[in-house]
Amino acid sequence: MDSSSSYEKKPAIMDQAQSNLQGMFQQAADDVRAHASKLEDRVFKPTREYAAYMWERHPVIAVFLGIFCILSFLPVLLFTSFALLTGGFLLSTSILFALLILGIILSLASLFLLAALAVTFCLSLGITAGLVAFWATTRLMGNIRVKGWQEGLLAWAWELREKVVGNSY
Repeated sequence: MDSSSSYEKKPAIMDQAQSNLQGMFQQAADDVRAHASKLEDRVFKPTREYAAYMWERHPVIAVFLGIFCILSFLPVLLFTSFALLTGGFLLSTSILFALLILGIILSLASLFLLAALAVTFCLSLGITAGLVAFWATTRLMGNIRVKGWQEGLLAWAWELREKVVGNSY
């Protein structure tokens, strides 16, 4: 019973959303009609009246202006297209150039990083080798002191092999 009541609520919500959407569409359509009416009253109607006036009073000038407007459309369209394409080309070229410069800068920075990592590798290798040598020497001295020269050297060799190489043998 609970699922049927939730099923009944869903169409009501959908109907409300649909009516809200229709109201918004109707408002937008009314706004477009109002703006189109203003454009007709303020621009197109006075322009037609002026064109008719010019046609009656000055027909040669009206024909010249009409032909001029028609023939001027193509160059204006070409200029606008050229301006937009040139702007797009310059924008894409500048973005590409910026990415190229960024790549060069990051490549140089990665060389510095590589040099720093090489230095830290060498330092850590040297420090590790020094510490291992210090440990091995102290263990050798400790084994010789406790077990004697021959037994201490043998015990040190087995301990060193076990710690450094491992128990694989």
